Amino acid sequence: MDQKGLKIEKIIILIRNFVNDSTIKKTSVFSRKRDGDWNQFCAALDTIEDTCLAIENFRQDPNDLFIKNPYLATYGILQALFIQRDAVNYLKTSLFGSSKKIDWGNKKYSELAKIRQVRNETVGHPVKTEQKGRKSKYPNDEITSCTIDRSSLSKDGFRYMLWMHSKTESKTIKFTEIIELQDKHLSAELESVMKELQKEEKQHKAKFKGEKLADLLNKPSLYQVNLTYGVQWNDHLAWPSFDHYYEQ
Repeated sequence: MDQKGLKIEKIIILIRNFVNDSTIKKTSVFSRKRDGDWNQFCAALDTIEDTCLAIENFRQDPNDLFIKNPYLATYGILQALFIQRDAVNYLKTSLFGSSKKIDWGNKKYSELAKIRQVRNETVGHPVKTEQKGRKSKYPNDEITSCTIDRSSLSKDGFRYMLWMHSKTESKTIKFTEIIELQDKHLSAELESVMKELQKEEKQHKAKFKGEKLADLLNKPSLYQVNLTYGVQWNDHLAWPSFDHYYEQ
């Protein structure tokens, strides 16, 4: 991985700036504020950037974290990866609707699903992990219990034992590997988000290419809608502007 930082962080900055400067997308998302989309969008952006900061600090740490508190460092990095992945999904649905929700069970995201499973079975639900929705006991070894080898904990990763009904497995986790995998796949997902935003913006501009802004602003209906929008959100200037408009 590029030592200059995570690719995810670079793309999320581009998305934030693009939406803030967009002709239609910022207004579109903000208009759904009461449904939670605007808050979700802002929180998702911040969470992705915050988790990038946590992961990057982990990568740059000279091993002090593991000398002081290896378990806290291990729990923290795996949880940061887990939160980051979910935040990307929430970002996408806030921009494009629930129909664009990522299906993590899709083969396309199989490597990300494995990272989630590692988190679940080691630090998420170590005493008992079972596949969601399963009621029967032990078919296909869906119920697991985990113990981490304390002596193996380091910045590189750790070993753990996974206890199942029919067998026991010894597994090894390499932090660098899973961080690079997640950065690769989530950055690709965010790049597709960026392309979709650019596509929408281009289509919108093409639709009104032959119209002059001055002509549009002279249409009473457009100004009325904007004034009503301000009243709806309790803008302190909305009512005076609305009254002034009708006095003309």
